[in-house]
Amino acid sequence: MKKIHNMILALLIALSILYALFQAYLNLQGVDVSDSTDTVWSLVFASLVALWVSKDPKRQYFKAPFEFHAFIFFLWPFTLPYYLVKTRGGVGVAQYLGFLGMKLLSFFGGVAIYFYYS
Repeated sequence: MKKIHNMILALLIALSILYALFQAYLNLQGVDVSDSTDTVWSLVFASLVALWVSKDPKRQYFKAPFEFHAFIFFLWPFTLPYYLVKTRGGVGVAQYLGFLGMKLLSFFGGVAIYFYYS
């Protein structure tokens, strides 16, 4: 179980980096990422976060309602920190900031490219 949990996290990190590089490349070309591409990235990210939570080995110590994974998928910025703090304590805050950083990596990379080359 722990192996698939780590594979999902590695995939999430790799896709975050690839999407950030893709967005930086497009910004260098003077083109914006389309809204549909941003939407697909948001859905993929939320899906992988929900899958990561469902395969989390520490989940056994957390009593969740039946629809908790749907809450994670649709409202991950609000429900993920609750889950991480409940299962990991203070370390969960740092992990949440890591997830948030992965999600915002492409945005901050795009802003940096814009200001550096304009």
